Amino acid sequence: MPDLPAFRAALDADPDNTLTRLVLADNLEDGGDSRARVMRAACEIKRQLTDVALPDRFPTFYAESAGWDAVGAELETLTASPEDTPAFRQRYERLVRGDVPLDPELLEATLRLHYDLQVNLLASLGMLDVGGITTPDGDRYPLPAFDDVLARVDTPRAPHEACRRASTRSCSSPSPYRSTESLTPGATGSDDMPIPSYGAGTSTRPTRS
Repeated sequence: MPDLPAFRAALDADPDNTLTRLVLADNLEDGGDSRARVMRAACEIKRQLTDVALPDRFPTFYAESAGWDAVGAELETLTASPEDTPAFRQRYERLVRGDVPLDPELLEATLRLHYDLQVNLLASLGMLDVGGITTPDGDRYPLPAFDDVLARVDTPRAPHEACRRASTRSCSSPSPYRSTESLTPGATGSDDMPIPSYGAGTSTRPTRS
């Protein structure tokens, strides 16, 4: 496993150093870490679009997760034809900060990243310890296991139930998968505390170089 704090410090000191990033990618790959794919693909895109942010500029990159593999796969697709357009840049930046859409075809991988990033965020905010989650109001809840969250999201439900849960939103063609709103506090109608849906983009502005 690479010394991530040392690499982070080196990149903060020299944010334009591509070689350091490729060395980091090699070290990550040696440890079987899928963030290697993310870094290499992002470096290739930056070679063609010089003013895009790289993954290490976002705190989320330093959260370990098997779900980064889904991001790496999407970024590798983008390297084939990077476009200097606002839409491409927006999609690229969302991916490198870990904001990958939940995909029913790749649900476990994409949900895994959301789960791990939110757990990391809760810990960074001092809201998570070995006893579970502590809300700003001081209430405590157990941290749900990833497999339990996956089972809840992956369980199909009837269209009328989806509409009922959608509350004020219109519901003409409901998804057969539970929406991520079922992961928010109180949405389950029970005393269980699912992971709050702060979103992968929360607190993910690039660090200042």
